[in-house]
Amino acid sequence: MRGRRPVLAGWRVLVTRPEAQAGALCEQLAAAGAEPVPFPVMEIRYLDRVDWPAPLESFDYALFVSVNAVAAWRAQAGGRPWPAAVRTLAIGRRTAAAMAAAGIPAGLAAPSPHTSEALLALPDLQRLTDCSIVILRGRGGRELIRDTLRERGARVECVELYERALPARDPAPLLQRWYSGGLDAVMVTSNAILDNLLTLLGESGAALCCGIPAIVPIAPAPGKHSLRCGGVGGGGGGVGRDRFREPRMLTTRP
Repeated sequence: MRGRRPVLAGWRVLVTRPEAQAGALCEQLAAAGAEPVPFPVMEIRYLDRVDWPAPLESFDYALFVSVNAVAAWRAQAGGRPWPAAVRTLAIGRRTAAAMAAAGIPAGLAAPSPHTSEALLALPDLQRLTDCSIVILRGRGGRELIRDTLRERGARVECVELYERALPARDPAPLLQRWYSGGLDAVMVTSNAILDNLLTLLGESGAALCCGIPAIVPIAPAPGKHSLRCGGVGGGGGGVGRDRFREPRMLTTRP
């Protein structure tokens, strides 16, 4: 009996995640039979100045929205230990693992599918009267968690620790490969990444995006380019979540 053919056997897949987060994804693509083609279209930059509305110690909970939020807090903390009285929340297992590696006590984490919505469904977060929560995130993150927690009675503050930036990259080699048929799919993991990809590629690149299948391992945020571009792959269909996904991928911004 022949072995089962890998899901993405022979596919050459453009990987657009930030360089620091692309490694594990490239490994999984290779394990699925694909050839990863790294082309990071986003940089994560820690903010030099962080505005705290109140000391961290004054909050009941601190919510880390991503691995990047953990790394940025760790860089800013300068070796200070985590305040023992502040309980923690995490979106996803990768974020929780990063917290543990940084010496931050594990608290509540969103269950599968590790989304903002899954976190908000936790029983402990339904009634939050007189509870104070600080959300540690990147600049321009989603407001769903903040707004929902406030509706449930919590006092919520957001502290922005990092920003997502457009890297200085020459797209010419990638476009040449694309035009010559050297790509079979593009992986898009957030609307922000798609924004940057379209910006870097320019008008001709945007047309290419609309003619190639997309691998979307997460549920995209409503609207924006994922719909306007026909799913960045109206020309060939997509490989959906039921066929391929990174089990620990988050729906939060990278």
